[in-house]
Amino acid sequence: MTDTKIGDITVETIDRIQGMTVDYAILYIPGRNPGFALDERRFNVATSRSRSTTFVLADVPLTNFHSVSAKIAEFLDKCNWIKNPRVTASLDNLSERDQIKFFYPGLEDIVDLLLDNNIEFSHDGDCDLTDDNNVVMASAGMIMRKYKLAIDPLDEASKSVFEESGYKVISSDEFNISMVK
Repeated sequence: MTDTKIGDITVETIDRIQGMTVDYAILYIPGRNPGFALDERRFNVATSRSRSTTFVLADVPLTNFHSVSAKIAEFLDKCNWIKNPRVTASLDNLSERDQIKFFYPGLEDIVDLLLDNNIEFSHDGDCDLTDDNNVVMASAGMIMRKYKLAIDPLDEASKSVFEESGYKVISSDEFNISMVK
């Protein structure tokens, strides 16, 4: 690519591309907190902007996500897939428990405690607090919405937003199962 062609490329977030049309779109779905990109409205915006092709790139196979809506699952079923056999095979060989742990790097011990005690939490890496327009306001290693608990906030700004939103904010070292029982 040359510097003169740079003007032909638009890099935007899902939220900011709404209303635009492009020749090709690339949608990246991270393994951590995929629910943000897999929100039905946001996913629709991201996959309907292209005149030609939308390339969906994901850290893990999209079939590993537990909370994909029926409409998104139907869309994905119609797609052509290019799989990395090493990644697909390694994730397919993981137990369901280990697949859930994959979405919470560094918090695997907490995931074990929650699963062992049948405590309700998202199995899809819920770590972003969003406003009414689904714009991310704060991020943490894990959010337990039912208990208003944020574990390992991303930074001081996120910590403040969680606290202002009524969340108890803790580090993973402080977590105790009694906090959610």
